[in-house]
Amino acid sequence: MFPTTFGIADGQRLHCHLTPPRSGGNGSVSVILVHSLGDHHLSLPYRELTRQLSGRGMAVYAFDLRGHGRSPGPRVFVERWSDYRDDLQAFIEEVERTAPQTPIHLVGFGLGGLIVLDYAENRPAGLRGVVAIAPWLEIAGMSGWRRWLFARLG
Repeated sequence: MFPTTFGIADGQRLHCHLTPPRSGGNGSVSVILVHSLGDHHLSLPYRELTRQLSGRGMAVYAFDLRGHGRSPGPRVFVERWSDYRDDLQAFIEEVERTAPQTPIHLVGFGLGGLIVLDYAENRPAGLRGVVAIAPWLEIAGMSGWRRWLFARLG
């Protein structure tokens, strides 16, 4: 059984969820969804995508980033950008314990898109695919609060 939380390096436990495959699928593919800034894994766009993917026989895993949704921590804040990468690594390890030898695909939206691209660039081993939907790749034209956030994330 998949847990509802998993541990990260600083001792906190982040909220997570598995939607098992429907319609007779065996979960031969694991998809990990990473949400955007201010969202959580049960926000509307992720619910619909999860429904679609699980309906096609995929196991869909998701977690709330630190400070988002049901996960602890200051709201929408990280000390270092690498915290996101390390948290995603911990979650991937949890998924691998549950579904060993299953290909892992990362799907990220907005901030989550940037997180999955960063993860794939720095730790590509074991990934079968990466999809980044509207990733935050450019600061030009970005609102003031996002520029402020990026300046602090380094």
